[in-house]
Amino acid sequence: MKVAKTFQIKIFHLVITAIFLTLLSSPANAILMSRDFISGGDELLTFDSDTGLEWLDLSETLDQSYNSIIGGYGGYTTTYGFRYATNLEVIDLINNAGGDNSTGIGNLLDLLGCTTNCSGNNPGAFGIVPESGGIVEYSWFLLSGSNSDVFVPGSDGSLPDTGSLLVKVSKATPVPEPSTLLLFTAGIAAFIGFRSKKKRND
Repeated sequence: MKVAKTFQIKIFHLVITAIFLTLLSSPANAILMSRDFISGGDELLTFDSDTGLEWLDLSETLDQSYNSIIGGYGGYTTTYGFRYATNLEVIDLINNAGGDNSTGIGNLLDLLGCTTNCSGNNPGAFGIVPESGGIVEYSWFLLSGSNSDVFVPGSDGSLPDTGSLLVKVSKATPVPEPSTLLLFTAGIAAFIGFRSKKKRND
């Protein structure tokens, strides 16, 4: 009888260890969600749970040049801690939104805002990031997907219908995924149930 109980305890410990390792190793699905920036309900930030970055809505920097943003326009880079995104961060954002398809592009337009043809059949957005030797302009349109192009800016580095892709690391704690919470809760419940049964048997 004692051998059987010892075996049960070992099996239980293996199950708990397996659940714990699953929690650590399973990749979390990226979640993009709107957040408020300055006032409640403005929803000018998009939080990416995969990268931990907050993206500023493109409407906030629409038609402002790279030089203007770096120079302190709106206080985004000087007061609020934003910086220009990197090319890899933009690519991650597109992928986390759903990819280069109508669903992903629609998500980006809903979250980061539209900058051109907003009331037309093919709404889209332009956003820039600096790159050595020039500036990369990213675009995404509902009907034609996303694209990027490198150009050498003019005197001030501005383009019409274009915003700046600005990011900052989020200070807010991300909410755990429901599946993760469920798995963790199930493990705790199993542990409590096992301990209660063991005490009754003893």
